Amino acid sequence: MDTWNLKAEFIRDSKGRLVGIREIDIIHYYVRLSVVNPPAQTQKVVYELHESYGQAKIEVKAGTPGFTTEITTYGDYEVKVQLQLQEQVETRVVELSQALTESTAGDDAPEIRTALEQIRRL
Repeated sequence: MDTWNLKAEFIRDSKGRLVGIREIDIIHYYVRLSVVNPPAQTQKVVYELHESYGQAKIEVKAGTPGFTTEITTYGDYEVKVQLQLQEQVETRVVELSQALTESTAGDDAPEIRTALEQIRRL
């Protein structure tokens, strides 16, 4: 039974503030993507991001805890996550905003609400 899922979380600085790059009135937020509970036989994970990224596919091989990678984003899109197991591929498609919402559940900080609103809007 496959119980793995995508975790997306905002990256914070040493003072707990969200890290991002402001471009006029839009912030490109730094986000960490990882896989929670990947099967033990997972050899690599491929994250397929929005086609507007220069590198829309990011491959993370076994040995990296949680198959973690970092990206920047200012808007919402579907992230396709492929786990390459020994003899099969398992795939999930997840809305980035939904994964971020799940990881920030219970965090009522105004900057989280603002970031999620922007990402959902764009």
